Order: sequence, then C-alpha cells, then structure tokens
Amino acid sequence: MRYKFFQNGNKVICVSSYAGKRVRGVAICSDKDDFDFETGKRLAQLRCDKKIAEKRFARANQKLSEAEDMVVDITEYYNRMLDYYDDAYNDLSDINLALDELTENL
Repeated sequence: MRYKFFQNGNKVICVSSYAGKRVRGVAICSDKDDFDFETGKRLAQLRCDKKIAEKRFARANQKLSEAEDMVVDITEYYNRMLDYYDDAYNDLSDINLALDELTENL
C-alpha cells in the first residue's frame, strides 16, 4: 500500500486509499508524552490499515453473502433440472417399452 504522512504539531496523519476512496489514520501525541514522529507514523499507519481492513472485511462479508445466495439459487435450479431430466428419461423409457411390446405382438 502507498501511504502519505503529514504532521501538524503533535498530530501525525497517514493517508492511503481503498476502493478509490481516501482513508486516514491519525495519531495524536498526549501533552504528557514526548513527541516522536516515527512512533506517530507507525500508529497512524496502523490505524489507517485497521480502517482499510475493516472496510475490506465488510466487503468480503457482503460478497460471501451474495455467493451463498447464488449457491442456493443454482442448487434449486439444478434440482429442478434433475427432476426434469428424470421425468424425460422415464417418459422415454415408458414409450420405448410400450413400442417394443407393441411391435413384438404384431
């Protein structure tokens, strides 16, 4: 991933993107602590990564749900086609049997 970092006083901002949208992570140093830009970068980056991971997980969950719906639909279609096949096969078998019986008795 590509990141850009910005500093504004005791605040470090990490900017990246996911699905074409900007995602930010922010780290603010407490007045009680000593400011360290590298620590702020790492914290801001992890917060940015967390937001991206949450968005990615939500999208994956949505796509999985869509796929599960497709599996249900295709399973129902498959079962209908299997019934159709069985009916057609039985009809053909019955007709062939009747035809064989009739032609044997001629």
